[in-house]
Parts: sequence; C-alpha cells; structure tokens
Amino acid sequence: MVDAIGSVSNKPIVKSKDASINWQQCTADEIKEYEGQGEDVPAAILAWANEIAKIANAPDDVTYEMVNGSTSIEEINQVLAVTDSANANDKDETDSNTNMNRAQAERSLLQAGGTTLSDQGRIFMNKSAAAAGATDGMAGVLEGAIAASATLAASADEVAAQTASETNALRGEYDALVARARDNTSEPLTEAEQARLTALGAQLTQIGTRAQATLAGLDGEAEALRTSVSAFNGIPENALDFGNETTTIGMELMGVSQDKQASVTDKAAAASDAKDGALNVIRNNSKLNLSRFLFDADYRLGVNASRQGTSDAQTGAEGVGTRTSAEAQVDSNVGRVRTAQASIENDTFVGANETPTNTNGDRAQQTETTDETIAKEKDITLADETITTDPNEIQKRKERKGLT
Repeated sequence: MVDAIGSVSNKPIVKSKDASINWQQCTADEIKEYEGQGEDVPAAILAWANEIAKIANAPDDVTYEMVNGSTSIEEINQVLAVTDSANANDKDETDSNTNMNRAQAERSLLQAGGTTLSDQGRIFMNKSAAAAGATDGMAGVLEGAIAASATLAASADEVAAQTASETNALRGEYDALVARARDNTSEPLTEAEQARLTALGAQLTQIGTRAQATLAGLDGEAEALRTSVSAFNGIPENALDFGNETTTIGMELMGVSQDKQASVTDKAAAASDAKDGALNVIRNNSKLNLSRFLFDADYRLGVNASRQGTSDAQTGAEGVGTRTSAEAQVDSNVGRVRTAQASIENDTFVGANETPTNTNGDRAQQTETTDETIAKEKDITLADETITTDPNEIQKRKERKGLT
C-alpha cells in the first residue's frame, strides 16, 4: 500500500505532447524535430530518421511511408523517380485496382516504369528486409508498453484500494446522517450533526480530489502508451505484404508458372508450419535445378528472393498477432485506470473530470447544495429561499417564519 496517494507516480513513463502524429508520414527532419521537442518517437521510425540524417544528398521531403523505411539512397531516388513518372502519366491508371495492397501498388509502379524483373527482385528484397526489420524492432517497444501500462494499472488499483480504506468509515457516517435528514419520520439533525455532515463532505472531497488528480496523471500516461502502440499500425502488415510480393517476384525469376505458384502456396498452407512448408518447396525446386542455381544469376536471385520473402512475410504475420495482443493488453490496463476513477467517484462523489479548482472551493459549495436539497425535502415552507449549511442561519430563518 502506498504511503500517500500523491506519491504513486512521480515521473511520466512516456513523454507525449501530441497523440495525433502519424509517424509514417513524417520526414526525417520532422521526426528529429519532434524528438527534440520531447516526443516519444517509435524506435523503428527514429532509427530510420537517424540513418537518413547521415545521408548528405537525401531528399528532404521523403517520408518513412514513401520508401517503406528504406535507407538506401539509390532505392529512395528510384522510388521518387518512378512516382513522379507515374504521376505525369496519370497515376490513377496504375492503382485503380482498390484491391491492391501497398506492395502490389509499388510493384505496379516499377513495372510501369520499365524496371526489369531482376531489378524488381533486388528492390523488393530490400523493401521486404526493411519492413521485417521494422517489425522486429516493434516487438521490443510493445513489450515495454505492455509492462509500463501494467505498472500504471497496478498503481491505479492501489490508489482505489487506499481511497476505499480511507473513506469507508467516513461514508458510513455521512450516508447515515443524510438518510436521517431525508427521513420525514425522524428528528431533524442537531446543529452538531449538521456541522458534522458538512465536515464529512469536505473530508470526502479532499480525499477524492487528491486521488482523482493522481489517477488523471496515470490516465494520461496510459493513453500515451496506447498511442505509442497504435503508431505501429501498418508496420507488420508491410512486412507481410512486401514479403509475399518478394516471394512472388522470386518465383517468377525461377520461372515458376502462376499455376505452380498456386501449388506452392497450397503446399505451404498444408504444411504444419507455413514458413517451413514454403521454404521446403523452394529448396526442392532449387535442388532439382542445381545447374540453373549455379550458372543462372536470375534463377539464383529468384531462389534467394523467394526464401527471404517467405521468411519476412512470416515475420509480418507474427508481428500482426503481436501488435494485436499488445493493443488488447494495453487497452485492458487503461480500462483498469478508468475503473479506479469510477471507484473513487463512487467513494467520494468526486468525478474523474473534476479538478481541485472546480471541485473543491473547498467542498462547501457542493455540500451546501446537498444540504439545501435535504432541508427543502424536510421543510417545504423553506423551499422558496436559499438555505445554507450553517445551522445558525437555518435556525434564524425558522425563527423569522415563526416555525420555532
């Protein structure tokens, strides 16, 4: 149990000033600038920006998304050149097929630009490797986000438990006095009881305000973690898509027909492990064509591209599952913080959106409102005037009305 509610979280676990940043659409300069401002940049994105910053002649308007995280200046220039060419010739014709994923669309641009199949293989091996590397880098960040959110949730649970312990006796006494005040068959509260009711309300507000302030900080940190996880949307999907397209290009370089490519896919899917199944098919093909593997550079490139693409696609598929699991775990931990906030409100009447400024001036105003309602329920003749919680003032008003 913490010694003081305010001591649960002294330092922010994640720094974040703008949760709306789409990191993949930022240039290297923008990413570095955000980092300098204290933003928590995803590891894979920051690593890319640092590499681009080292390249003297790198275009300053290229984004992570445009080059799929590539740090090869040749590849970056080629992608930009092909994109410009495609735009000049009405790009809508090349990606009008809305079923195309990003890898397929980029390959379509290369084909439209006249890039040879072997060059496509080399380019996509680089893209596939970069996407798989980004996915591998994502895993470590997600582990940290899960652990950090679990710590925040545990702290929130502790705040709620301590608040319940502190307020249990206070609420029991407070509720009993309120129940008596609202019971038309019972004797009115004495001046001492009225004063005690006001004091109890103030105590509950003080405890609740302090607890909600602590939970507000935990909630902000938890939301930042959730944002950091969502920043990886599309990262493992890129590895999956570029890996699959790299495998396809590899098969084409090996001279495998589309029908046989479908057969390879079927055999791989039927295997206990899709990755190993596909690799075995490729390996067997290369063994049967050993001479081509030794003397045909394109065939050899195709074998290597198919192997790498299959492996990278598997990395992507596993990464999608890893990210989905992380999202669920972080969401669950954020939910625990929200549950703690609701618990505090139930115990103290102080909501999560209430601040020390608008909640506690101190709790006098809120308690006065409660007591006015109670007084009006007790004595309908006083309902037309403002009633305060001051027992002396209540007595004076009754005397003026001849009620005592």
